[in-house]
Amino acid sequence: MQSSRRLAALAVMGLGAAGVVGTGSAASADLVTHCVGEAEGVTVPGDMLVPEGESCALQDVTVTGDVQVAAGADLMLSASTVSGEVALNTDAYLDIGDSAVEGGITSTDSFGVFVEQSQAASVAVSAEEATPYLYAFDSQLSGAVDVSAGDVHIESTSIAGAVASANTTFTDIIDSTLAATLSVSGAADGSTICASEVDGAAAFQANTGPVQIGGAEDRQVCTGMNYFGADLTVAENTGGVDVSSNIVRGSLTGEGNDPAPTGEGNRVRGELGGQFTELQPAAELRALARTAEVQDTMLTDRQDRQQSAKEAAAQAGQANL
Repeated sequence: MQSSRRLAALAVMGLGAAGVVGTGSAASADLVTHCVGEAEGVTVPGDMLVPEGESCALQDVTVTGDVQVAAGADLMLSASTVSGEVALNTDAYLDIGDSAVEGGITSTDSFGVFVEQSQAASVAVSAEEATPYLYAFDSQLSGAVDVSAGDVHIESTSIAGAVASANTTFTDIIDSTLAATLSVSGAADGSTICASEVDGAAAFQANTGPVQIGGAEDRQVCTGMNYFGADLTVAENTGGVDVSSNIVRGSLTGEGNDPAPTGEGNRVRGELGGQFTELQPAAELRALARTAEVQDTMLTDRQDRQQSAKEAAAQAGQANL
């Protein structure tokens, strides 16, 4: 985050209307409102921008258009609604609680996206150099989730669209409901899914960290069986695989896992194939992809950025939207 923060509560570019700039087209009445600081209980007509390096904290605010969060900027939504999309740029940060983003969230090389007790449409997270995160807790996502970098932790969340995770640091799905397909591949530190439901086909492929699918009561962090409504494919993973306490309505199959997968307590209504025809229980419980200590560190990183963003927004003062 940039250390210098403008103390002005409002950025104005070329117009006398406070906090509002036009699109430059005489035929268009679209407006872009700049948010720097804090605002509560207002409606922002049209699009909104959080300028580079600035912080915007909204409470009980409705934005009727799209929102851009520029490089190094912070946007915090509480009991608020964005009718359009939210797009994050490099090192930007989005924190939403008890809020809704009706048009979805797009993150490119951002610091991270934190969603708690909120609704959003699709979520897309990508990065070339950054290590962003997507943390979703107690939320509802009505579209697809597509993540190609960083950390992914989804807990007590329902997702209506397909979930695709590729080349992340880790992808963990806990106590969640996925109404479509699930694909997890290339997770460097592995993947864990437990106490969850996946209605479409699921695949865990070419992950280099440990993969845990399903949990039992004697596992300290991830407990509770999964339900898979279609085929479950687990193939070419190299960090170890344990598949235990799952209900699979389709087939359970996969080849190329090294070491060979372990597991027990599965109920498979389709075919058992590949390395899953005769699973042996693990000699000892595999370590989760994430320990409780690591999870605490994840949340601490988010809390540090959130606190910094709140302080910057408070210092900027009223945004006068």
